[in-house]
Amino acid sequence: MKLLMDLPSRDVEKTMLRLKDEDLNPTVDKIVDSATIQEMQESIANKIEVTDQILEYIINIVHGTRENINIDIPASPRASIALMRLGKASAAIRSEEHTSELQSH
Repeated sequence: MKLLMDLPSRDVEKTMLRLKDEDLNPTVDKIVDSATIQEMQESIANKIEVTDQILEYIINIVHGTRENINIDIPASPRASIALMRLGKASAAIRSEEHTSELQSH
């Protein structure tokens, strides 16, 4: 997965530095405890099956980065694992926790 972000302008960066210099300590309200997060992770891992078709799709993406001469740093095996986990999480978000395969779209 790749996320492209522009660098901040001079004014924005100056504002960021001023805010950091003020050492702001924002508060965040807790909405879920760690046990619930762990339960959700286990549910995703156990309920959503990855078919061979999806595994091949992931492998094609990753190996495509390795075979492309225009890519200086190809995807590692960790990228394959991350894509699989991302697919499972995406299926869970779409409330497909009881489906037997990931969608490849």
